[in-house]
Amino acid sequence: MKKYLQLLRVKNYVKNALIFLPFIFSGSFLTIGDNYVKMVIGVLIFCMTSSLIYIFNDYIDRDKDKLHPKKRHRPLACGTVTPRTAIVFMVILFVGAALLTAILGQINVGKWLILYLICNVLYTIWLKNIPVLDITVLAVFFIIRIYYGASLINVPVSDYLLLTVMSVAFLMGANKRQKEKLQSDDYRGSLKYYSNDFLSKISQMFLVLSIVFYSLWILSDTNMLLNKSIMLISIIIIIFILLNYQYLVDNNDDGNPVNIFLSSPVLLLSTLGYCVVIFLGFLL
Repeated sequence: MKKYLQLLRVKNYVKNALIFLPFIFSGSFLTIGDNYVKMVIGVLIFCMTSSLIYIFNDYIDRDKDKLHPKKRHRPLACGTVTPRTAIVFMVILFVGAALLTAILGQINVGKWLILYLICNVLYTIWLKNIPVLDITVLAVFFIIRIYYGASLINVPVSDYLLLTVMSVAFLMGANKRQKEKLQSDDYRGSLKYYSNDFLSKISQMFLVLSIVFYSLWILSDTNMLLNKSIMLISIIIIIFILLNYQYLVDNNDDGNPVNIFLSSPVLLLSTLGYCVVIFLGFLL
């Protein structure tokens, strides 16, 4: 069972929490109704789709992954799961996601899923080898999650929310590439074009932009439902979370943001505190 959970990369479902942001910050979560059902089904669909992409990526890169100090332990690379089994999983996930999308009956949702699939396939076979564009595409994946979440319940997306998510995504992407480069220059095609100094500067720039855009978002008139005085506290928490994340990245060999987040009690507790503040921001 463990090897199949690793194949599906279940722990990476944490990234799909972004889908809930439009649902939360539009205030839709305050009303119990059909939107809750749509969100649950929608997130399930996206988790299936993302697992499909992860398996496809591992299937294509299985020979290269064997040369990587950490990725060689992935099920397809180490041989605990056969390529044929991986194909079966991909077919099941594709059919399951397609059926649930049809049941949901929202065309816009399907459009974002197709875009996500196309971008990921292009990334796996080509775009991840092009410097800067590879990190940019990673940021696009995060932005698609936001638009997908908004399309589930038909709410608009704040420009500052998009800029915040985009900046955090670039920050994480640059940090991930920097750690990958330290592990092996030859593993990924784009790594040989990067210098550690460039990736470090990119990380610093987007760390600052993430804080600035989030602050502008919270203080903007688009968040009329939120108590501004309470939400000022959330800015402090976000600054703490981002600085703590960067500290852990700098002192860790693993640049994977999911691994860093899930292994840090401080980040987990800080995120819980942030959720409490947001909830109070709507109520008070």
